[in-house]
Amino acid sequence: ITTLIAKLRPDSMPRGLEITTEGLTSKLGKLVTGPDIQLGFAALDERLLVRAEDEQEVRRWAESGQVAVGLETLLHSGENFTVQPDRVQLDLVGAIDDTTRLRPLLFLIAETAAKLGEPAETTSPKTPQQHLEEMLGK
Repeated sequence: ITTLIAKLRPDSMPRGLEITTEGLTSKLGKLVTGPDIQLGFAALDERLLVRAEDEQEVRRWAESGQVAVGLETLLHSGENFTVQPDRVQLDLVGAIDDTTRLRPLLFLIAETAAKLGEPAETTSPKTPQQHLEEMLGK
């Protein structure tokens, strides 16, 4: 597994937030833990498992800005992902033989993180876009 992470400021996200793609394991987990939070977007609710401390806070967050668009973009990537208060994480399964696969995913995770919350502060004067371009040799 290759993991890509975009860090977020936890205070810009709902408390205790955890969003994952819904699979067999999460469906079985619902039997034990109870239903998850519904965001109010049918296309997202049927494919995501959402947990947090405050359901209303999560719904307000999901309805603000570009959050729903960002989550939909992650779903369309076809990759496993997790959203937590301090990060957006993509888990790429299998060997990465072709590094050109990484370029669009690096841009995707950076753009999506900006839609979901505020990026974590860095000590670098470079923007996230500049860091990506430098990493990718652009």
